[in-house]
Amino acid sequence: MSGFSCCLTLFAYSQEGHSGAAIDKSFPTTVLEEIKPANLLPTPAKDDEIVHRVKQGSLVPRKKYRIAFTGKNFERYGIFMSCTLRQKFMLVMYLLFCQRHRAAMLVGREVLSPMGIANMYKKLVTYCQAELLQTLLIFTNADNYPIHVHCTQGKDRTGLVSCLLLSIAGAPDEVIIRDYARTQAGLAPIRNEMLHDLRKVGLSDEFADAPPQNMRGLLGYISATYGSIDSYLDHIGFDEGRREQVRRIIGTERV
Repeated sequence: MSGFSCCLTLFAYSQEGHSGAAIDKSFPTTVLEEIKPANLLPTPAKDDEIVHRVKQGSLVPRKKYRIAFTGKNFERYGIFMSCTLRQKFMLVMYLLFCQRHRAAMLVGREVLSPMGIANMYKKLVTYCQAELLQTLLIFTNADNYPIHVHCTQGKDRTGLVSCLLLSIAGAPDEVIIRDYARTQAGLAPIRNEMLHDLRKVGLSDEFADAPPQNMRGLLGYISATYGSIDSYLDHIGFDEGRREQVRRIIGTERV
């Protein structure tokens, strides 16, 4: 094991994660912040680049990977294609005239809130597969460990990645669900602030929560759609060989 630690940031194209950024500069409220109307049109698939930086001058040098988790594929197919024709027209008009707050309010109130956080998780595993693969590949390199994974609230993108890693390590579904639900207590000290900012962009209160049924629903969706988490990982390109690399590094064996 080398003398490096690794910090993995899962973010949306936005000010999210920048020093001093307000809580409303966080996913999912920022998913529209950098959208341009042209991004909503189909384009050839292109993998996002993993940004690799090494911070010097500290006791333990750190590799930092920042992955734009909710990229153009999610924006186009997870958000825009979920809109009605009227909503699409209004959204494009707001973006063309630089009225991004109105665009965010429209999507928050009329698209994401009715969709619900549990259904949004299903869209993440459907439309963020390239980003998930990029994220998981970081865990196949022993030199990256220990790895600190975070997003803004630490429950949605981080929760999804943690779910997949726990499954790779052999954790049963109920352990994964309990681990996810523990986030609720961790968010309690900032819950009121979260609710205030979520409501400003039209999002319902459930977007501040991490109840066990969210993760249970996601696991059920993966099982029903792909057969199992292993089959899903095969589908996105993180095959058994790569999963075994992770297990060797963290010292677990599949039963």
